[in-house]
Amino acid sequence: MRIIANPTAGRGDGQEYLKQIKGLAQRKSVSLEILITRYPGHAAELAQRAAEAGAEIVIVLGGDGTISEVVNGLAGASVTLGIISVGTGNDFARSLQLPVRNPQRAWDVIETGITTQLDIGECDGRYFISSYGVGFPVEAIKATSRTLLFKGSVAFFLGVLKALWRLQSIPVRIEIGEFSIEKDCAFVLVQNTPYLGGGLRVAPRALLDDGFLDVVVVEALGRLQILANLPKVYRGRHENHPRFSAFKAKKVIISSREKLQTMCDGELGGYTPSSIRVHSSALQVIVGSRNGDQRVS
Repeated sequence: MRIIANPTAGRGDGQEYLKQIKGLAQRKSVSLEILITRYPGHAAELAQRAAEAGAEIVIVLGGDGTISEVVNGLAGASVTLGIISVGTGNDFARSLQLPVRNPQRAWDVIETGITTQLDIGECDGRYFISSYGVGFPVEAIKATSRTLLFKGSVAFFLGVLKALWRLQSIPVRIEIGEFSIEKDCAFVLVQNTPYLGGGLRVAPRALLDDGFLDVVVVEALGRLQILANLPKVYRGRHENHPRFSAFKAKKVIISSREKLQTMCDGELGGYTPSSIRVHSSALQVIVGSRNGDQRVS
């Protein structure tokens, strides 16, 4: 069994989780081929080599960033992905109702679960599994990376609070199909998953197998307004806010008068303009047993 493992995932907890998996495999007499990531982008290289070598299943042990890299490496290959999610945010696993930071349960899913086909997004040649965006989330990621004493959702929440001090509106143009929107926004997100930032249910209606991406547009808001609405976002009950709107789309173009830095699956990305589209049923993932007619959310 081939595992691509990021020992630095979850603020360094990945190493301990990998030890647990090694012990589990030993008890079950399962032979493991462990491929350790050494630098940014290495997981994609390892995944591509595995696919070229004829691997049928690749397991990734890491967070959303590592999973995203592996998916980029597997793009276009008929390889099934198993997930042991042990990162900081774990929004992809959460959206699939997979175990988070629990290698034993994640292993059980890989052994007993079913395979389903999921959508992925693409922006200018880079694939994403969860989220792509501009504006406030970019500042939150920068702030979270400087929050060293905490992990998981707490780190993201503190990053959001820090980023509020740098909050500013961004003038953007969003093209969705045949119509366009031009507004001053706090942020714009293109979501494949409902979740972002370690549990913020920012796109409650997003599904990973409906053939669409969910475009979330939040117009300019003050710091106190964002802070006051965060509890609603965690519960996914913010859709009636007058500054919030969401659209289903297969293709989206985001542009701006000045170049804006982007984020992709919780990592800082390139700059606008961004041309984004969905690839339907492009990824095979092992998930827990579910009814055949149940959508993955």
